[in-house]
Amino acid sequence: MRKYSIPLKDILLYAITLALSVAAYLIYLNGNDAQYSELVVAAVLYTAAYVLGLIVIKRKTDTFNSLMTFFWTSFFLFHGSQAVMRVVGLGEFSGYDIFYFHQMEDIIQATLYSTICELFFVFGMMLNPVKRSETNAGFNTDHYLFVLKNVGKAFVIAATIPFAVYLVLILRAGVTVGYGAINDYSNYASSTIIKIIVILVDFFVIGSFFMMIACYKNKWAYRAFIGVILVYSIVLLSLGERTEPSSLILLVLWIDNYLCTMSGNTAEARRKRIIAGVLLAILIIVFPSIMALRHKGIISFSALIGDIRENGMFESLKGSIAGIGFSEMPLIEVRTMVASGEPLRYGTTYLAALTNTVPFLGFAKEYANLSTWLMERLHMAYGPGFSMAAEAYLNFKDFPFPLILYGFLISRALMWKKDDIDLRRMIRGIIFIITCLTLPRRELSGRIRDIVYLVILLPIVIDTFYRKKNKAGNQLYEDYKS
Repeated sequence: MRKYSIPLKDILLYAITLALSVAAYLIYLNGNDAQYSELVVAAVLYTAAYVLGLIVIKRKTDTFNSLMTFFWTSFFLFHGSQAVMRVVGLGEFSGYDIFYFHQMEDIIQATLYSTICELFFVFGMMLNPVKRSETNAGFNTDHYLFVLKNVGKAFVIAATIPFAVYLVLILRAGVTVGYGAINDYSNYASSTIIKIIVILVDFFVIGSFFMMIACYKNKWAYRAFIGVILVYSIVLLSLGERTEPSSLILLVLWIDNYLCTMSGNTAEARRKRIIAGVLLAILIIVFPSIMALRHKGIISFSALIGDIRENGMFESLKGSIAGIGFSEMPLIEVRTMVASGEPLRYGTTYLAALTNTVPFLGFAKEYANLSTWLMERLHMAYGPGFSMAAEAYLNFKDFPFPLILYGFLISRALMWKKDDIDLRRMIRGIIFIITCLTLPRRELSGRIRDIVYLVILLPIVIDTFYRKKNKAGNQLYEDYKS
């Protein structure tokens, strides 16, 4: 009988996670007196939980250069990052300062609760037994790339015209309304038609990534599809969108580095990581200027540079992180509402989100769209977004159990061993990052259809075609031998 033993390093990580969780809970449940020292403690615990998550990722995958690192950093920035910035002396922020809109006591409690959410998520990651693929020995890379190329080609061909129409529409409207062109489709066609176009645009982007990967050995085609993705990203940036184009650019850089490493060119991969770091720094610096200019029409390069010079590069960097960290606001507001008598949902918003996989289902729309619910409750003229932590609090208050499941399932999609070259895992991870990198600042219903149809079902369809292709190829080989 085989004995199973937990490695000592894993036991130590479990112990650290438990110790941090107990400490965070004791301080959180005890309340606070809105003292700066208590904010320092909350920020330190929040940062420690983030670092612990990075250590777990490294332990599980043997590298920090993982898609899981992308998502985990997104989680960190979208929740309690403004508290961390204030403690290290990088506050105050113009326009996006949660310390201006909310009481210190509420911010401290929200940061501590976000820390607990982080630790629950880390525990979920630790429960995931990341193993090397056992099927690589019989895996035919050429057959899989053949299928991937054909699926990507079908997506691109089917969505090229809707993609072009979408670009024309948003650029035409962007001349006058800027960022509003991306979200306001009422001037163009019925909402149903626009929704179909937007869905097809997503398929075009995913198909372009598939073609990029499948055409890696064809340098001209490989660079052409990289160019298509980058041009689309630049168009979105010029209209004031930040999150989607940045995630697409970073994903292109990560794939380029991953494929280079997979081919054995480690020196070239190292050089590309440096380039990726520089481009990431540039994106972060221009974020606040894009935010400031995005309601003034299409953002020109000269206007962008002028705004950065006026405000200073360091202030731009601070403003970028602050703008992302302002997403802690929904959690603070939800905590206030629950304290004032708002009933807990006890998991019904998650159930409603699952029903949202069926289009036009009224139950899902009424109970799961928490961003709209919060906007109406706060009488806001724009959507405030939501967050994983806020939804967990609205359902289960001080015990964010769903974060454990989130940590386990998301790590299943985004974590694999560094030297385990498995294209199927990479494809699922890439689709997840394209569609769900901003999941930490949304409720589940905002991304559930993408998760079900694209992250789960699409790779299954690709794998089904691969198996048919592989079976046909093996049969041809057997016929040839006979």
